[in-house]
Amino acid sequence: MVLVAVIVWLVVVGACFIYALVCGLRTYRRVRAAQATIDGRIAVLQGEGLGTLNQRTAELNEKVARMQAALDRLEHARAGLDVLTDSVSGATAVLLALRRIARR
Repeated sequence: MVLVAVIVWLVVVGACFIYALVCGLRTYRRVRAAQATIDGRIAVLQGEGLGTLNQRTAELNEKVARMQAALDRLEHARAGLDVLTDSVSGATAVLLALRRIARR
């Protein structure tokens, strides 16, 4: 009776082991195939992408330079506006003071 139980147990464990082994081998083959495909695509993208990356980097650098120039012009215009605002403020203060004096 014990011998039959041990044999059944070995058959069940062996069947489970073989099933797991077959599933693992299939998964291993799929992963290897997918990895080969991915490696091929990465090689192609690296070959094509490097030139594109350099071109886009140059374009980005040009845009950054144009934006910096525009920012400098904007700062200069703001400084001029500050001078104008200060002048108008001063003139308004003087005119209000003259108005108060004239009303008295």
